[in-house]
Amino acid sequence: MTHPRTLPEALADAARADAGYRFLSGHVETFRSRADVRLAACRVARSLVDAGLQRGDLVAIVIADAESFLTTLFGASLAGLVPASLYAPTTTSDLDRYLELTAGILRASAAKAVVTTAALAAVFARVRAQCPALSLILAHDALDAPAIEPDARPTLDDIAFVQYTSGSTSAPKGVALSHRNLSANVDAINGPAGLMTTAADLAVSWLPLNHDMGLVGMALGPLYSARPAVLLPASARS
Repeated sequence: MTHPRTLPEALADAARADAGYRFLSGHVETFRSRADVRLAACRVARSLVDAGLQRGDLVAIVIADAESFLTTLFGASLAGLVPASLYAPTTTSDLDRYLELTAGILRASAAKAVVTTAALAAVFARVRAQCPALSLILAHDALDAPAIEPDARPTLDDIAFVQYTSGSTSAPKGVALSHRNLSANVDAINGPAGLMTTAADLAVSWLPLNHDMGLVGMALGPLYSARPAVLLPASARS
């Protein structure tokens, strides 16, 4: 078993290696080193702190794009916040039902902020009055403050993030994972009882990042093992 690390510690370690993420969208492929991703995350962290969020506040992430999702997740963690991964609507055909379910999550979790796309920010403004704790609805593209090294880094026993069930069979339920839980989970996936990850391996995934295996196994697993990863949009399954 490897030494347990918080998410920011694993990101800092990975930033010293050459491996990174390749993000595919349509016919466009973008490579980001882990150092690039960490720098972008530091800008997000500074932006969230400048917006008034404080250590331990829960930040809901509603972003389908893998690169934007990860920089927001890492940025919230670097700032000592608690990110929560929520699925983004794929269509507008049943938007009212989506907002009803998501507003319930925001109320139950006492989320202080939602980070989403510029287009969805206007949609979430419709449920803000239903969520007493929700004070900020932020567009990811606007989180571009100068990068700084954060001073509110989490401990192993702090919450790394909260994941929610889909809500397809009942009201969505949240599960809080500590950084220690996350590190142990990734270690089990990468270790001899799991994938037996080696220096020759490359991860490829089209699972959405609000999915536990998509996030923990295929996005964070390569991060903790400093291996390259290719992340495709979920639509690549078809």
